[in-house]
Amino acid sequence: MPKWSEDTRKHKRKKSAFLLKYHESGTHPPKVTNLQNISAGGLAFLTNDQIQIGSEVQLSILIPSFEKPVEVEGQVVRVDNSPTKGMKYLVAVQYTKITGDNKKAMEEFDKILAKGSQKSKRTPIFVDLSRWVFGARKKEKE
Repeated sequence: MPKWSEDTRKHKRKKSAFLLKYHESGTHPPKVTNLQNISAGGLAFLTNDQIQIGSEVQLSILIPSFEKPVEVEGQVVRVDNSPTKGMKYLVAVQYTKITGDNKKAMEEFDKILAKGSQKSKRTPIFVDLSRWVFGARKKEKE
């Protein structure tokens, strides 16, 4: 059996600190954290929540060079102690469902990684993170 440190994955991973909103089936509300790494086949994120291997999660990934978050579903395949101080766990997720525009976005992202591009550093897109993190705001009074 290969060790996780061996590179046996189909998709190239990129270390990242992109924002991620995740929701474990049966829990509320969604939580926001940072990714540790990402690829077209899966990702790993940091959390203080103990999530069980095999759990289904809904993910919303904020990739800076993309216009909107990429929405995917996945299954937790590994949970390790976090390498980052202040966080307890590193959770690895394999994607199980990516549809429509989200699938096209992940395919584009995989191509960017395969080329070794740093597109996200060259073409930043600024987004209203508070709206993405906390949901739609109430309309402001005129």
